[in-house]
Amino acid sequence: MALRDSLNWLPASFPLAAGIAAVLIAVLINTLATPKRADPREPPLLKPIIPFVGHIIGLIRHQADYHRILQRKSKQPIVTLPMLTGKLYAIFEPSLISAGLKNKHLSTKPQIKSAVSPLMNVSKSTVDFIMSDQGDELQDRTMLHAIPTSFSGEMHQSLIDGALREVSHQFTSLSSSSQQKTIPNIWLWVRDFVVKATTPPVYGKHQDPFSKDPSLLQSFWDYSESLMGLLLGIFPSVIARRGYLGRKKLVEALTPYYAFSAEQHPSASGFARLRAHELRNVGLPLEDIAKIEAFLPFAAMTNTVPTVFWFFTHVFTRPEVVEKLREEVEGNLLTRDGSKAKLVLSAAVLEKETPLLWSCYKETLRLTVHQISTRTVMQDTTITSAATGQTYFLEKGTVVQMAIGVSHSLPEFWGETSQEFKADRFVGLMKEEERALKVAHQPYGGGLHLCPGRHFALAEMMAIMTTLLVGFDVESLDGDGAWRGPARGTASIVDAATKPKDNGVGFGATIQRREGWEDVVWEYKF
Repeated sequence: MALRDSLNWLPASFPLAAGIAAVLIAVLINTLATPKRADPREPPLLKPIIPFVGHIIGLIRHQADYHRILQRKSKQPIVTLPMLTGKLYAIFEPSLISAGLKNKHLSTKPQIKSAVSPLMNVSKSTVDFIMSDQGDELQDRTMLHAIPTSFSGEMHQSLIDGALREVSHQFTSLSSSSQQKTIPNIWLWVRDFVVKATTPPVYGKHQDPFSKDPSLLQSFWDYSESLMGLLLGIFPSVIARRGYLGRKKLVEALTPYYAFSAEQHPSASGFARLRAHELRNVGLPLEDIAKIEAFLPFAAMTNTVPTVFWFFTHVFTRPEVVEKLREEVEGNLLTRDGSKAKLVLSAAVLEKETPLLWSCYKETLRLTVHQISTRTVMQDTTITSAATGQTYFLEKGTVVQMAIGVSHSLPEFWGETSQEFKADRFVGLMKEEERALKVAHQPYGGGLHLCPGRHFALAEMMAIMTTLLVGFDVESLDGDGAWRGPARGTASIVDAATKPKDNGVGFGATIQRREGWEDVVWEYKF
């Protein structure tokens, strides 16, 4: 979601853009103080063409892609970007990104604190609490205990099993016998498919607000696509009206859910239960709990949806890849007993038994995840490049942006085809090659912030893709049968995965049960 998309009702003008830029930077680098004389140990300075505001304009115009532009221009592993009276560190080199993600003195807490009020619209008392030391302790308990616990052991397996049952149910109801289904917009279809598979096991099969009111799906996406406008904090009911109204409707639906402690039902996930437990324990008002937890679906779905979409796109627009993957899946993951088909989808089995499918998955992540991981330097610290041995000083109070998406496209790691989808890129690599590429392939982050839901996302993605490969024929809607994939949208600085341009309009397909698979019911083991 580009900033201009969330403000598309406004006339384009430089004075307006400059005003918006000032507010954006106030949010983005709220901890910056007037800079002192540059320390010679700091990353090299990269001056903008337009003094003071050039980098601000670049970030607004190009979003996350601005870091690719800066890396190509500077050829540096890390740079200092002067902005107004402050500065920002931008990291491009993979080993430095890894070092930054693991550095305990780089924290997301200032970013979370600055976003709570404009994004969630909680009460002043809750804002004051979150800004306090007790708020820091709440963040620590949630990030270091509640969330990791909910994505481990029986809680995690229960969540995965619930999602896979929903995937099976959707495929069973999607198409029976030999009926053909037309899907005019694959992006919208994938979007709703993933949400319907995810919310019942997260909130509880019979308590799920999204199942009770399907219109909440659109409210959620309106909210999701308006984050930048809401972050500005200026007349959100006007500037980001769709997101403002979407958030309002979500909160209205979630308030009774938490009022009746529905997250405590045995069918609800530990993810919902433990998060709410922490918020209740510190005495936050019920409505503020609903407002904060309206953000819960973002963690569960906003990156999975575009990844599934591009996984589908990269694979099914290449018929020769489809045939190879179909053979690989049928021969190594599938067992069938009459009308029952079972797919084994654990990461270990996928990597060992279906190397091409695993490669397509990793290649999709490489091209889809553009994440800019933002931290603030909480005390003076250093990071060292494992590639060159060079050490850089990072000053307390400065914002750091680690451009994971840049490392995913560096030619020195990925060669001349770094911008292209290469299905077998990760197949048959030597151990040395695997180690070299691993540091440049970080779609799920790293350090304390390694995505705890990555296995849950993998289970959903693979269940959807393997079922489509084995059980269905997927054809282009274009008259000549040729596939014409959609263009990439703007790589939003507030998202981690790139969406298609214009919501994928014009990219559709027909799907139909393959002969001999008309009445199959799907089961999955992860």
